[in-house]
Amino acid sequence: MKDRPVALALLLLAGVTATQAAPATAQSGTPDGGVAKSEPTPFLRVVSDEGRSVALEIAARNFRTQDGGPEIALVGVAHIGEGAYYRALQKLLAECDVVLYESVKPAGTGGPLPGRDDSDADRIDRTRHALAFLAGIAAVHREEHGRYPDDVEALRIGAAKRDARLGNFVDGAMLDAWGRGVRYEVEWYSDGTGDCRFVSWGADGRRGGEGAAADLTSTEGAAAEPLTAGDGDGIQGQLAAALGLRFQLTALDYDQPDWHCSDMSIDQVQREMARRGASFEIMESTLAGSSIPAQIAKFLLGLVRVADAFTNGAMSDTLKVLLIEMLGDESMINASLAQFDEAFAEVIINERNQVVVDDLKRLLATDRDIERIGILYGAGHMRDLSGRLVEQLGYEPGDARWLSAIEVDLTTSPVTERDVRRTRMMVRRMMGQMKAARPSD
Repeated sequence: MKDRPVALALLLLAGVTATQAAPATAQSGTPDGGVAKSEPTPFLRVVSDEGRSVALEIAARNFRTQDGGPEIALVGVAHIGEGAYYRALQKLLAECDVVLYESVKPAGTGGPLPGRDDSDADRIDRTRHALAFLAGIAAVHREEHGRYPDDVEALRIGAAKRDARLGNFVDGAMLDAWGRGVRYEVEWYSDGTGDCRFVSWGADGRRGGEGAAADLTSTEGAAAEPLTAGDGDGIQGQLAAALGLRFQLTALDYDQPDWHCSDMSIDQVQREMARRGASFEIMESTLAGSSIPAQIAKFLLGLVRVADAFTNGAMSDTLKVLLIEMLGDESMINASLAQFDEAFAEVIINERNQVVVDDLKRLLATDRDIERIGILYGAGHMRDLSGRLVEQLGYEPGDARWLSAIEVDLTTSPVTERDVRRTRMMVRRMMGQMKAARPSD
């Protein structure tokens, strides 16, 4: 469908896909088939200052319970924004005792999804992905240091130095799908070189066995390409640079002891979509920069850079205004989601949001000293997450702090107030076209 590239780009920037949005109504599905009936709470808005500026603002909204439980801050985020925006986010999140953040994990590092991936076939598949991920991390360590790490702690430390998220992912991968520790075996040779492998003893936890009880090792498949630090080379990073903005993964400091990734892994997303007859390919290839929408985006980024040289920044400011108007209208995000089948939204939004709530339940049950918990997720997730906090945990929405994510100063920009109005009308026409269109396979 011709509108899908535009829809996917909008969802990427709104934090809906893989680094996600909820229905505009107050109703959102719950795991037991019920419906959340809480009133919707806004997390996105456009603020205009009488022709002087136009800005996209995103809310960080507090949730509280009557029984005096920990305060929860739902902190919506866009994946590109002003540097000052991310500095304000970092300061706000520093007030939290624990932060649960969004980041689709490498294959095999997601841990169990209760009731969703607990068959023997799923566990074997997830464990194999985990072993391949660990082998990939070990291979990078050898390239950097000339030898494999002496132990898992050395592996973890080396990985975390490349990307703060990687340390946690290594910890997750070191537990197989049956909840038992993965064995790290390294053999050193007389010439100082060595070899290593990662081993799971399967369902029975004993060496040997057949079927689900058979041993699994990292030598059974090629090492997976390990996650690398967010260097801004992806589409979102390139667009941020072209517009003079920052990319979330490089702007925020994730290397915090109380920050924990709370998300599905890529293989879990793929499995859940496959079970519903949907495909993750379009999103995965776009993020990798290999799809047709991605190639179009790269071409447009080149035009931005060239045009700005001749228009004193008018092209980049115009695109900023377009982003502000599109991202600030939640109905536009919903119209974008409607370009895909229901299974897409069910997994990308509902399933991933439930992972956050499940992690939150475990945290609330095990740590009584926590006073404030931050949940850092794409702003498009927040309507659905709000409903889950209300329906499943008894929380109620409270006050909000609005932060300016993207702003255009119309007093210094070549873009005028008239241009803003025209852009707003164009966005409304686009939304109408999306609503009228039907998804096609």
